[in-house]
Amino acid sequence: MLVFCLVSGAILALSGVLVYFNPLLISGLNTMSKKRLARVDVDGLKKATCWLFVTSGAVMFVLGVLSCFFRLGLMPALAFVVLIFAIVLIAMFLNRKFDSGITEDERKNEKAQLRFSVAFAVAIMAVVAVVYSYCSKPSKIELIDDGIVISGQYGTTIPAGSIVRTTTLKYLPDIALRTNGISTGKTNKGYFRLKSGEECMLFVTDNGGPFIEIRTTDGLYYLNCATSEETLQLAVEIRRQY
Repeated sequence: MLVFCLVSGAILALSGVLVYFNPLLISGLNTMSKKRLARVDVDGLKKATCWLFVTSGAVMFVLGVLSCFFRLGLMPALAFVVLIFAIVLIAMFLNRKFDSGITEDERKNEKAQLRFSVAFAVAIMAVVAVVYSYCSKPSKIELIDDGIVISGQYGTTIPAGSIVRTTTLKYLPDIALRTNGISTGKTNKGYFRLKSGEECMLFVTDNGGPFIEIRTTDGLYYLNCATSEETLQLAVEIRRQY
C-alpha cells in the first residue's frame, strides 16, 4: 500500500505542476478559440488547479507514511477514489468561477454533469464498502478427511498428509511484506513474507490472538477464527484429526 500511495501521490502532484506550466492541459481550454479564451482567467485557473492536484498528492503521501505505522487496510485506495471524484467536481467549479464567458446552456450541462458525477461517486464508494465488508469476513475453515479446506479469498486446501506440525501462538511472527494478498485493517489473507524471509499464507483476523501455525512439507500457514475460543477449539480438532 505504501508504493500505491507514493506513486498515486506523485502522479497527482506532477499533474498539478504540468497544469501550472501548461494550462492548456486543463480540459476545455485547448479547444477554445482565442476570442473565447480571452474571457477566461487562465492565470487564476491554473494556480487553483495546480493547488488542487498538489494538495491531493500530499494527502496520498501522508496516507503512505501512515500506512508504515498503522494498518489502514483499503483506506488509501478508497481515499484515492474519493480524491479523484473530488478533483473532478472541484475542477468543474473552478472552470465556472474563472470563466466569465460561460453560457446558460453550458451552465445547465455542467449541472447535469455534476449530478451524474456525484451519483457515480456514491455508487463507487458503495461498491468499495461492500467489497471491504466482504473481504473483512473471517475465512471459512472446514476439516475433512483429506485435509483442511479454507474457503473465500485466496482459499486453499492443506492436505492432511502434508501436515508436519500444528502450533498455537499468542502472537503472529513479524510480517515483512504482502506478496499477493488482501489486508483490510485487521484481516489478512493470501501470500505474505515473514521478516525471517520465509514465505507463508495468512488467513487471520488480528484480534490479538491466539493464532494457529500449521507447518507442512509444502509451506507454512497461519490462521484463526472470529473468536479466541473458536481458534483454540479448532487447534484441538486439527491436532486430534491429523
